[in-house]
Amino acid sequence: MKLSTLLLSSAALVVAGSAFAADLPAKKGAPAKATGCPAFGSGYFQIPGGDTCIKFSGRVRVDNNFQQTSDTRKHDIGGTVNLAVEAMNNTEIGAVKSYLDSGLAGTVGYAYIQAGGMTLGKNASATSMSIFGVGYGLGSDVTAQQLTFGGSAGGLSFSVGLEDSVLTGSIASRPDIVAAVSTTAGAMTIKAAVVSAETRASGTAAGAASNGYAYVGNVSANLGTVGVGVHGAYAVGASQYALGTGLTGANENTAGTLSQAQSVGLQLSAAMGAGTAYGYAGAASSTSGAAAKSNTTQYGVAYSQSIVKGLTIRPELVSATTDGAVTNTAYLRIQRDF
Repeated sequence: MKLSTLLLSSAALVVAGSAFAADLPAKKGAPAKATGCPAFGSGYFQIPGGDTCIKFSGRVRVDNNFQQTSDTRKHDIGGTVNLAVEAMNNTEIGAVKSYLDSGLAGTVGYAYIQAGGMTLGKNASATSMSIFGVGYGLGSDVTAQQLTFGGSAGGLSFSVGLEDSVLTGSIASRPDIVAAVSTTAGAMTIKAAVVSAETRASGTAAGAASNGYAYVGNVSANLGTVGVGVHGAYAVGASQYALGTGLTGANENTAGTLSQAQSVGLQLSAAMGAGTAYGYAGAASSTSGAAAKSNTTQYGVAYSQSIVKGLTIRPELVSATTDGAVTNTAYLRIQRDF
């Protein structure tokens, strides 16, 4: 066979094979895979076909506590489950974030949208600066529906906005006005907030309105393996901003007489072994109307250690004395974060 004939025959076979292959169904491509979103941090992944980045997290917590007073003993075991979803997008006005933290019982801890420095929805108040203990806290622990604007300038972070009133036994016709600032100087962090709150006499809508207020401050320092924090608050007609977890807020406006409350607390922490040891002490007092002043002192010690990644155990001992009545409580918290 001549060489030219052989080349022509081979070319014809190649052309015919190509035409036959074109008639075959195309092989199905691999399914789209989620990719990471390094611009927003670890744990986020991008939904295929869109530009939204999602992050899922949550925790399962079990609290076991034994409480003893002068005449009673009580043992409780409680558990909570929370699931959180964050969604992030880059837009013309910057990053837009939506966040939801909900319990399986339908309780919503946080649910808000952040964009352009604005926060709209249910979030921690700017006054929530310092919660030291599992059972008792030495700072304001307030979560409220809010509309807040925040930003930073010259090393100073600030926020100002409106928050739904969280005051005990009070009805208000306007939201609370809350402003806060914070700054860092070396190892020290300083935070301060001021609140203007409306209260109505005897907690009724028809009661005369009065303006209450609160000042909250916190100074903390991280000195390597040792940390220290000091917290203080003073309030008139807005005691819930000055009283911590485990303390009862007074009726803010009793027949036109505003409540008063003040608190101060100290916390120390230090790395110890594979975990962190804590010690804290504090005092608070409050009055409501013509009632006598109620005084509370409390102190506690705790130790927190991560057993494995995401699993933390924290035993804690707390002693609280309110108007001479002593309550001692032992806690054991086991928490799994994921």
